[in-house]
Amino acid sequence: MEIVQDQNKMKEILNTFNITEVSEFRDAFLSYHPFDLAGAFLELDVEQRNKVFISLSPKELAPILVHIDIETLIDILEDMNSIYVAQMLEEMDVDDSVDILSQIEDRDIIISYLSIMNKEHAAIIRQLLQYDEKTAGSIMTTNFIKIPQDYEVKKAMKKLIEEANEAETIYTLYITDDKKVLVGTLSLRELILAKAGVIIKEVMNEKVISVEAKASHEEVAEIMRNYDFNTLPVVDFQGHMIGIITIDDIIDIIDEKASQTFSNLAGVEIDNNIESNALQNALSRLPWLILLLIFGMLNSNLLNLFKDTLTQIVSLSFFLPLIAGMAGNTGTQSLAITIRKLSLLESTKKGIISHVFKEAVTGLIIGIVTSIVAFILIWIIYDIVLAILVSIAIAVSLTVATTAGALVPLIIVKFKIDPAVASGPFISTLNDLISMSIYLGLATVFINHFLY
Repeated sequence: MEIVQDQNKMKEILNTFNITEVSEFRDAFLSYHPFDLAGAFLELDVEQRNKVFISLSPKELAPILVHIDIETLIDILEDMNSIYVAQMLEEMDVDDSVDILSQIEDRDIIISYLSIMNKEHAAIIRQLLQYDEKTAGSIMTTNFIKIPQDYEVKKAMKKLIEEANEAETIYTLYITDDKKVLVGTLSLRELILAKAGVIIKEVMNEKVISVEAKASHEEVAEIMRNYDFNTLPVVDFQGHMIGIITIDDIIDIIDEKASQTFSNLAGVEIDNNIESNALQNALSRLPWLILLLIFGMLNSNLLNLFKDTLTQIVSLSFFLPLIAGMAGNTGTQSLAITIRKLSLLESTKKGIISHVFKEAVTGLIIGIVTSIVAFILIWIIYDIVLAILVSIAIAVSLTVATTAGALVPLIIVKFKIDPAVASGPFISTLNDLISMSIYLGLATVFINHFLY
């Protein structure tokens, strides 16, 4: 996660390092929000970071460093005392600890940290580390409040108070039967309003929506978005309650996915390009640019192929950028909608056919409307034959381009490749080729059959 820091606040935090008395420094430093402190921490030199490690306990530092990008944080941890790191990881939410440890390549380092931690806590982390990276199990936390269904409201309230400090959230309580199977939920408000002697089973919500630990991040995000959940229970294949996923973890995943999609649409890895040197940046962009160069050469040869047509009616060339630009725009719009549809797991065979047909019809409608407007304007400025030619070319090009925008990612996904990778520059250049072929091909037919 990129930290955008207020520069005035940054200066204030850095000025606290001028305080020599430890207790005064601690009070001044910790008076700021952990997010702001995380941004400032990245600007500290070695001596200043050591002052932080000496002055703050692992429990105090944990909520600060959790805001730092994991790759950067791992580099920071390498320079820290392993006992201090292990204690700090233990103070973090379990899902955050798992996220960090799962990115450490040296398994010996992970084992070392876990051996220092509390045995029960380490056991939970080991269990969560076994889940695949892109599954619900990898981002869930085990810090939730579980209430037996046969508890009375008063006893449930007592359990809530006892466990509230360690729980990730207290606003939703999860109700289980005697076999630890999830059977219901109860909000904090409902618990407070219930009468003391009532059994939890009588007031709980029995229609529970949950996911299995093996569910993908996309499935989790979709459920939480559709139902406006702040938390989502995670169960094993037998329905036993094993954890919860909170909205903050899903926001991070959506943000990461959006950044990746934006990078793919641009044809570059944006995050990597920011951190890489000039040579690495060039090498990462060259494959796309070489592919686009090949398409560009085809476009150039296409113009050469129709040079006689362009020579006979010079005004034809005036509308090449217009038609190519409109086709590229409509194709990119269709592409974006298709990728969005695929990301929402709506890619059934029936859904795919329906989507392509709908996009084709959409392109046809857009093409007809814009071609009518173009016909009127060109007729007024030039002549009716050119107006007919350009308007037909626009209608056909926009229909084909919109259909291509829907088809390309669907074809690419069949080869198990991220559909966004086939986006942006690729579809624009492809539609340039398609639209110019249609336009110049029609122009040649018009010249041969209507003008001469």
